Amino acid sequence: MDASIYTQIRHRISIVDLVSRYVKLRKKGITWSALCPFHQEKSPSFIVQELKGRYHCFGCGAHGDAVDFIKNIENITHIEALQKLAEQANIQGWKRGYENNQNSELKECLQTVCDYCTKALKIHAPSLNYLKSRGISKACQEHFKIGWCDAHVMRHIRSHFSTEILTNAGIITRLHQKNFFEERILFPIFNGNCEILGFGGRSLHPAKMPKYLNSPETTLFIKHQILYGIEHLKSNLSCVVVVEGYLDALAFWNRMPAVACLGTALSCEHLHILWRATPEPVLCFDGDAAGKKGVQKAILTALPVLKPGNTLRIASLPEGQDPQSSIQYQGWAFMESILKNASSLSEVLYETIFPQEVLSVPERRAKAVLSWKQHVETIANTEVKHAYQTFFKERFYQRSFSSRFVSRKKSEVSCTVSSVLGVEILLGALCVFPELYGEVQELFVQLHCPEAYASIKEDLIQWKARCVESSFLEGEVPKECSSLSWYSTLVQRVTPHLVFWQQLDLNALQEQWIELFNAHQTQFYLERMRDTLKHNSDLLFSQWEELKLLTFKEE
Repeated sequence: MDASIYTQIRHRISIVDLVSRYVKLRKKGITWSALCPFHQEKSPSFIVQELKGRYHCFGCGAHGDAVDFIKNIENITHIEALQKLAEQANIQGWKRGYENNQNSELKECLQTVCDYCTKALKIHAPSLNYLKSRGISKACQEHFKIGWCDAHVMRHIRSHFSTEILTNAGIITRLHQKNFFEERILFPIFNGNCEILGFGGRSLHPAKMPKYLNSPETTLFIKHQILYGIEHLKSNLSCVVVVEGYLDALAFWNRMPAVACLGTALSCEHLHILWRATPEPVLCFDGDAAGKKGVQKAILTALPVLKPGNTLRIASLPEGQDPQSSIQYQGWAFMESILKNASSLSEVLYETIFPQEVLSVPERRAKAVLSWKQHVETIANTEVKHAYQTFFKERFYQRSFSSRFVSRKKSEVSCTVSSVLGVEILLGALCVFPELYGEVQELFVQLHCPEAYASIKEDLIQWKARCVESSFLEGEVPKECSSLSWYSTLVQRVTPHLVFWQQLDLNALQEQWIELFNAHQTQFYLERMRDTLKHNSDLLFSQWEELKLLTFKEE
């Protein structure tokens, strides 16, 4: 991009005046602050620096100059934003200057490097052998213009371009003017118009580190705005796979569109690029600790910018595998099954916050609930936020309660523990929510309790009877009930299990209690029938039918 056009826009248009047309700014010292226009927030985290001509949001990370602001606020292309501001600033002939600016020289330099390196690859046996070993065919090499860079190639390049151009293009280092990609396989990185913006390099020598190296940031190459393979993205694609490395992306060639993150975390800009191509791109990162960490970062980045219909899916590879090796050694059918079974973003987030070891300990579960709420609060879109809140209620109850009582147990011990916990929750819920008793009284008297809890059930029944006789207010707990030895212990034990219930109205509380009651009673009858079967083989036909019916319902 022509530096002069940026300079002219900055001198002629105040970024404060520009931004103030869209948001209300307040001056704080030498900066201006406002509520960010790019995400919902209650406290201002968006600042504008007039002297630097730039803006930055500490909440969502949005940043840039006047051109970036107009491009993002009006959802237009970079060139459209430039044209809009150039017209406002009355800058004439800027398009001609744009085509003849310094960046055109940089693009010419990058293209020349690519041309020389693709020729060098054809006669460099070690590189060809390596690519062959990774399943990269000659047709794929030519299509993606893969090359080889060494000192011989660089001598030709240096004879065509000045040190300044080579430095600005990211081909040589700024300090010592050394070849940035010497002795590396070169992967050109294109923009959506198939113009080369930079390169990725892969070392063949174990001692030459790092193994993978990208171009440094330049006026053309901005990592958080570029994806490897972006030139193959079109609108309305059924699926786009997001991977970590160039070779992973190349493995999908001629099968499915795939892009790579260039060794950096997935950014908001990346997400918007992907969503223009498909509503639900699939992350397929390596099955190692770094890959899992990358997925978690991507989820946290995506949450604030999720919109109805726009989300991510996550495909999980076996431990230690990566997409390229999986396709090469296990076949495309294996990868198709991995992608087909990709999980939703909400499901992966839930499983991350609520693993089984968390759900089994009340204090950990309570802490995890708070963590979930904090994550959901970062979602800017109201409809999506509400959908996540609903998902949590359904998923948390299913995992924490229903599955405990409806699923078939592998041993009588686990059945007993689950049964006791179910009874405690059913009894304790009536202590924590005394107004619920009147809604479930008829069912409560039918509740089957272990002998240790029978007296508690009887105390609650008598308490309700005294409420009627003494005209206690609905929902009050009589002193003689709350002072009983079992009361405080039971309430303390079940309260962590009732975190979700605290958010419900009376009708919803009734539904949850009845659902748990039915699950508990079913399990009670099933255990009784199994016990009968174990000790008595001469069952009546009707008893056999009841046992089969209960078993069928449980499964």
